[in-house]
Amino acid sequence: MKHQDRILLVSSKFNFTTDALKNSLTEDGFGITTCGYDREAILEGTSDSDVIILYLDAQISRKREVLTYIQVLFEENDKVLATIGSDMETEKLCEIIPKNIIDLPMIRPVNIRNLIHEIHTILNAAGRRKRYRILLIDDDSTFLQAASRWLKKTGFYDVTIVNSGISALNYLDDHLPDLILLDYEMPIMKGPEVLKKIRANLRSSDIPVFFLTGRNEKNAVMEAMREKPEGYLLKTDEKQIIERLNSYFGTGR
Repeated sequence: MKHQDRILLVSSKFNFTTDALKNSLTEDGFGITTCGYDREAILEGTSDSDVIILYLDAQISRKREVLTYIQVLFEENDKVLATIGSDMETEKLCEIIPKNIIDLPMIRPVNIRNLIHEIHTILNAAGRRKRYRILLIDDDSTFLQAASRWLKKTGFYDVTIVNSGISALNYLDDHLPDLILLDYEMPIMKGPEVLKKIRANLRSSDIPVFFLTGRNEKNAVMEAMREKPEGYLLKTDEKQIIERLNSYFGTGR
């Protein structure tokens, strides 16, 4: 499955102009999420996005608390921050957020094709490391923490952990990870059942799923592969997990 670049569009209100922007970005192949200037919504949307676009307005100075929070978020990750506003709105924003944090300041009225071109240019810039979103599902909290560390330390993966199939399905209602690592043997709802439900949902049906298991016997492998996941990984083998994901995404080269 090809990784789809995702954009979070933040605006105080959505109207014809923002809808036109959203539609153009969607037509160009971006996945779009929208929210207002709300801390929790921005935090949730940022975790699932490669680019954040702040649509500015005349009340930008009154959003200092939220904007300061956004500044902290961008100092801690490698996402793209774009802004769209008038000269005055952009100037007031830069009194709160340092200019060097803003990758793409655009003055309104904006040429949407130019905006899209600039976003692609930044995302494809040499040396910019794309991070892929991994959903890790396992009932063993010790393994969840360990595997999450393995993946994060590569610098290529953002990891969300959940401890049950039900929690995973609820997460997938609102998020689209690039890949799922799913424990084959879990209580209540076992891995194969979770996979069937993931495949049955049009929203998540194309997400690649790798089974994780603690058993490496031939029969166990054949049983797991009968459900037709993307692959089968031994959960205790850190090297194998990293190498398979790096091979799948073309990272780590």
